[in-house]
Amino acid sequence: MATKKRKNFQPVKHPGAATRKAKAEGLSLSAWEQKHKNDPGQTGKQARFPLIAKKWKHGKHRGTAVKSGRGASGRRSRSKGAKLRKGTSLKRS
Repeated sequence: MATKKRKNFQPVKHPGAATRKAKAEGLSLSAWEQKHKNDPGQTGKQARFPLIAKKWKHGKHRGTAVKSGRGASGRRSRSKGAKLRKGTSLKRS
């Protein structure tokens, strides 16, 4: 079953706003994110989102799917036609 696509979904409401704020303070974007990650309101959200999104690629944030062929355990999944190494079996103990 296909997932339902949300209309007008935009994860970042104001793209580039965090970059402009960091530039105005004379900081790099990552330094600005670290400085403002505990701020309340919109500024805090803008600072926290990239910090969380950077973890998605590596699967270090809960609720993320890792697309490198590894499951939740971190082990490589075996396809149907994969050969087994000598001394291993498909039986689970």
